[in-house]
Amino acid sequence: MDFGLAEQNYLRLEKLRRSGQIAEEEYRAQLGALRVTDAQGRTWMLQEQTGQWHVWDGAAWQPNAPEGRAGVVRVPQATASAPPAPAVPTSPPPVAPAVGQAAAVGYVGQPTVPPNVALARQRPGCVSITLRMWLWGLVWFGAAYAVHALPQSATPWWGYLLVGLGALGTLVLWIRRMTRHGRVLRRLARGGAA
Repeated sequence: MDFGLAEQNYLRLEKLRRSGQIAEEEYRAQLGALRVTDAQGRTWMLQEQTGQWHVWDGAAWQPNAPEGRAGVVRVPQATASAPPAPAVPTSPPPVAPAVGQAAAVGYVGQPTVPPNVALARQRPGCVSITLRMWLWGLVWFGAAYAVHALPQSATPWWGYLLVGLGALGTLVLWIRRMTRHGRVLRRLARGGAA
């Protein structure tokens, strides 16, 4: 998230709070997620109700203005009312969400990952499934070669049967997994759940 987007979302949250459309706890939770990391690695946050920028110095939040920005984001007067005494941010910067994890919902311009797409990203892809099945194919080829390499008098007939059934079972499993994977991809493309 950049400074402009954080300020835009702050204005939206402040208008919702002032009009009573959002609870104080929800307001604070969403405001706490509006943190920006600049090019120097410093974390910035807007103070609730005043719009004052604060920077995390490693131990506490210090009032400061980001480079090229005003130190305070002002809400237009048309919706402004007399705010109570604001609280200074107290919590340290959070750890960034993991890749593929959905971000906080409701922010302008901040994309979220739908749960069905996040689940699909965790599933093995076509290449992964195919490589695993080729590996099993090599295992069965090695088993068939080992059975065939035995002397003809020592090779039981059921040895060939077991290797053949194992290879056939692997082929059926591969076709089944690829078909199921294809169905899931088609369902996701239509907007359904994985």
